Amino acid sequence: MNKHLRNLLLGMSFMLSSPVYSEILSLELDSGYDSNPFQFSEQHPIESTSFTEARVKYRQRFEPGFFLIGNLKSSFYSAEAEDANETRFNFGGGIKNKYKIFSAKSSYKLELRYYMQDKTYVSKITGAIATFSGQSIADRYDSNWANIKGSTKINFNRTFALEVKGEYRDKNYESFESLGLSNLDYVQNFAVGEFTYTTDKDNRFQISAEVGLREYDNRIAKLLDGTEIVGSNLEYDYQKFSFDFRNKQGKTTWSFGFNAELREDNGGGFYDTIKNKAYMKIKYKKKSGSFISAKLSYLDQSFDNSTPLGQVVLDEEIRSKEGFSLVVDYDRNLVDFGAKEFFLHIKLSYDDFDNADPFYVYDQSMFQIGLKWRPY
Repeated sequence: MNKHLRNLLLGMSFMLSSPVYSEILSLELDSGYDSNPFQFSEQHPIESTSFTEARVKYRQRFEPGFFLIGNLKSSFYSAEAEDANETRFNFGGGIKNKYKIFSAKSSYKLELRYYMQDKTYVSKITGAIATFSGQSIADRYDSNWANIKGSTKINFNRTFALEVKGEYRDKNYESFESLGLSNLDYVQNFAVGEFTYTTDKDNRFQISAEVGLREYDNRIAKLLDGTEIVGSNLEYDYQKFSFDFRNKQGKTTWSFGFNAELREDNGGGFYDTIKNKAYMKIKYKKKSGSFISAKLSYLDQSFDNSTPLGQVVLDEEIRSKEGFSLVVDYDRNLVDFGAKEFFLHIKLSYDDFDNADPFYVYDQSMFQIGLKWRPY
């Protein structure tokens, strides 16, 4: 059995046999078209193809404040592009409750979640399943990881709120150290401070600052030209700033934002990155749950490394990229047809990214349509 189908069936059987079945938030099944399933450049033949996507989301609450949560997403492409198949699954639980600090209404949340990702590594350089030293490394990016998150939010009044968040992640990949490849396993810690200013019920501003540290398990750091630093073990320091504004007018919500991220390694700067992203979104939603939304995003991601073009061995060393993405979502409640818990779902997306390396220049269009069951 195809491993992606096996993982989908195992994940769904676990969810549907659990006592939280009655609290499933949504089931969705779509069919669609993908113009460039591997995000290839024009350096390789690009073949559009069809695909099917299944999603399951659920959440269960218990007293006093405990919850379980799970998500499953799996994409199945037609035979000529089956290496684009992918499965993502996560499951976990935690506790969320309210409390008071003096007269300030506050809340806290603790969550532990397990994640799994199953995909095939297709190289953008060769246009085929990736190899190293003559051996397939198709499972290079198959991974599983555990996340522990904690946060507390203090509402000083109806206008000002402060939320402090922390996260610990322990991520493990398929190992190919026997072939001479570095281990991608790492642990990561993040701390975030987020300030919210709500002028009235229709307008909200948010700013946040984030710092983080990622430590790899036996992965070698590099100089700018790609030369490995013998005896080193790679680490990243992260700094991130974000801004978001939301305005609501009746059934329509506008939002826009910007975030800037700086990543610095502890070696010669090969993995140093500056990433800036801006976005704008509009959403119109009716009481029935029907909505239409559109989101436009712009990304400018720059790496400092100077490896010669076309000689990047692995895609975790991907080059700088710049471009935009557009996503349009439409959900239509089928209450007029006597099925108020069902929605017609349509999604359109388009990506267009440029790069100094021609192997990483690509555009991609996707269209999907299907049914969504959402009994709440």
